[in-house]
Amino acid sequence: YSKYETSIYSFKFIGAILFALIYLYYYKGGDTINFYYCVVPLFKLFFKDPSAFWGFVLSPNAYYPYECLYDASQHGVIYLLRGTPTLTTIRIAAVLNILSLNSFLPLTLFFAFVSYQFNWLVFKMLAGIYPALHKQLSYAFLMIPSALFWGSGIGKDSIMMGSILLFFYLFYQVFISKRQVLLNLFLLVITGYLISLIRGFILFTLIPCSILMTVTCYRNVI
Repeated sequence: YSKYETSIYSFKFIGAILFALIYLYYYKGGDTINFYYCVVPLFKLFFKDPSAFWGFVLSPNAYYPYECLYDASQHGVIYLLRGTPTLTTIRIAAVLNILSLNSFLPLTLFFAFVSYQFNWLVFKMLAGIYPALHKQLSYAFLMIPSALFWGSGIGKDSIMMGSILLFFYLFYQVFISKRQVLLNLFLLVITGYLISLIRGFILFTLIPCSILMTVTCYRNVI
């Protein structure tokens, strides 16, 4: 399936760049840019006080660091600093922003790259199960324009798209393929917890559908 990989990542990065440019120059604002404004002060905090930075990033109940409040408030982003879903997104973005060297466009590309790893993972898994349908699966998982665009920016949508696909993949590995059960089960719980922090209602659909998939697979075997 390597013939898909290069072109698909190219499409994904093009979608991410277009997403960033539209919010920068057409909308001139929006949550994706405001999330970036939230992580800029955290980038400075990482070098000034690493323990405070990691204390915020690694604790789901921690408040936004008071050392960063003034800088963030200059951009009117206080509304993003009050809820668990947005703070969880900021924590993830803060870590990726260190790798992005505090730059908006590279951070957007990191979000797109990390999120799309899980699209590729699930595509390869299903294409291995149904090799005759690899072309149709590539359209469904890798080439939908709206997913390439809206699932590419800094924000909750990119994290949720990747988390949902990873949850599905890990559930399949644990309960159907039974590969590396303990490790995958641990990762499944972590992924489910992450989903619950940002958009917990998704689990009310995701878990029953995953159980139905498992029951159907075992019924077919019987």
